[in-house]
Amino acid sequence: IKKEALKRADFSLSQLLNEIDLNRDNLIIISPSPPLALRKPVPSFTPIIAVGKDFSSGILISSSTKREGIVLNIDFVPTVLSLYELSVPSYLAGSSIKSTEFQGDKIGVLLNREKRAVFVDTVRGKVVLAFILFQVFLYAVFLICLFTHKKLGVFIWPWRLGILISVALPLAFYVFPLFVNDWDFPLRGVLISLTLVLVFSLVSLYLFKESSLAILPFSALTFLVVLIDILSNNPFSFDNIFGYSSLIGARFYGLGNEGLAIFLGSFLLSLGIFLENFGIKKWTVPVLALLFVGFLVVIGSPNLGADLGGTITALCSFGFALWWLEKKRMSWKSTLLVVLIAFSVAFFFLFVDVFRGSFQTHLGRTATLFSSHNWKALLLTIIRKAETNWRVLKYSSWSYLFGFFFLAILFLNYRPVGWLKGFLQTHRGISVAFSAALVGGIVGFLTNDSGIVLPALIMSFFLAALFWYLSVDYEEGEGVLL
Repeated sequence: IKKEALKRADFSLSQLLNEIDLNRDNLIIISPSPPLALRKPVPSFTPIIAVGKDFSSGILISSSTKREGIVLNIDFVPTVLSLYELSVPSYLAGSSIKSTEFQGDKIGVLLNREKRAVFVDTVRGKVVLAFILFQVFLYAVFLICLFTHKKLGVFIWPWRLGILISVALPLAFYVFPLFVNDWDFPLRGVLISLTLVLVFSLVSLYLFKESSLAILPFSALTFLVVLIDILSNNPFSFDNIFGYSSLIGARFYGLGNEGLAIFLGSFLLSLGIFLENFGIKKWTVPVLALLFVGFLVVIGSPNLGADLGGTITALCSFGFALWWLEKKRMSWKSTLLVVLIAFSVAFFFLFVDVFRGSFQTHLGRTATLFSSHNWKALLLTIIRKAETNWRVLKYSSWSYLFGFFFLAILFLNYRPVGWLKGFLQTHRGISVAFSAALVGGIVGFLTNDSGIVLPALIMSFFLAALFWYLSVDYEEGEGVLL
């Protein structure tokens, strides 16, 4: 049956090509939905072919994806209108499809891209769940020791090794595609990246012993890799376990929710450990203010992070960190000025986003609906946002990690007696970073569709740091009361 169908399609296509002049006309062949047999375990790409006077012999691309070889269904109507030299209405999502010059094995490149996307989407859920369970196991073991008045003893070093690995795992899954030569055998790249994590964790543990500096190389390198990824058109986060999926199609460029959480979490943790070990100097706040402004531009710029929700999240988190560092020396006028500047920056990015047409983020579209008094559509958007957050909260694996984090912090408020309060009062660097991360997690939950991902993943970095410090106090018995 399949062969007969292909023969009939081939005959129809040959008849059509005899009737048109490709020097004058254009022909676009699309397959908008994959067959049911190709949707398991995950959906796959479907083919699109475009030939004619407006298309060269290359690979298709559109501004919707900014990825060679990937276009969207919603790009088809704008493309047809553009080919007939008609204006594209602003309310139409999607962008016109173009072709790029490409020398080489086009089919091979596209098939390899599909293999990567299918592999990542197939294992994503399992890997995320394993990552969460690994952390829950580590912290549960220590909480049980606290509750039963036992110490880990000789097992403290393997336990701390596990802490370092948990901090490094997001980085490992970010860069593992670098070690994959053939996506028919992608596990080679996974094994290489995990082996590197294990080796460098052992080296760091050997060099720094119980010092929190053992965590710093992993958190700092993670932050730098995500920053490089944003600045170089996201080669790491595209089709990545902790990135975004081209098969789901929620995002194709810029900074996704997981990337934002890893960026904020790893940077704030690095900042906290750095301040804790090297102190807070007179130049700390001005230097941090400049860094924060630069990061906000990177996150919010349409050509870089293109994440307005992330910009607002980072703005609140960074602003709170600066306020916390300077709160004893800031008058109410200075505080009000900082708040006004923060809101001005947020509204600037929102203003830019409103005029980006089909490239608007969900917050930009919401602002457009508000300014046009389209109250019904605005209400539907708010309802959709709430429903999405509730659905993610109910069914996402990240909810388990967030729930465990909440319970662990609640437990540490009472056991060991007074430890968490005393720790945050005496360790100002970590306290500043931890508080900023909490603010970022709350704001991120409210401003992003995949809300629970941000607080859960951001706090996964700080849970590691808190338990690391607690393990040092508890195992050495320095004033830790049960």
